Amino acid sequence: MRTLLVDDDHFFMTLLSTLMRKSGGPIEAVYDGEAALKLLRSERFDFLITDLLMEGMSGIELIQRVLSEQLVDAQNILVVTAEPESSASLDWVRNARIQYLQKPFTAVQLGKALRRISYNKSRCA
Repeated sequence: MRTLLVDDDHFFMTLLSTLMRKSGGPIEAVYDGEAALKLLRSERFDFLITDLLMEGMSGIELIQRVLSEQLVDAQNILVVTAEPESSASLDWVRNARIQYLQKPFTAVQLGKALRRISYNKSRCA
């Protein structure tokens, strides 16, 4: 199962990539939404993990374009964000029925979120 990570925070991306690689499966990492769309249009990915607040294209705009182009199913997207629980952005994520984790999170919380996504994918296959 291939995963694409999208976050403009290089330190966090390195940390997340390291955690993800320990769980297995090929991972690609990009630092902005435009690069993510370009890669998603040219290669197949099973999962997308993205931040919401990024320079240029926001995570919400990325997700909207990914869904409209059917590049990744909504149940295979995980949002990682520092947005407060009461933000309009997280309201949108919840309404779209997309899984999310608030930063900071633990490796255990990440693992649980990834297992939920994997479980949802296997149920829909």
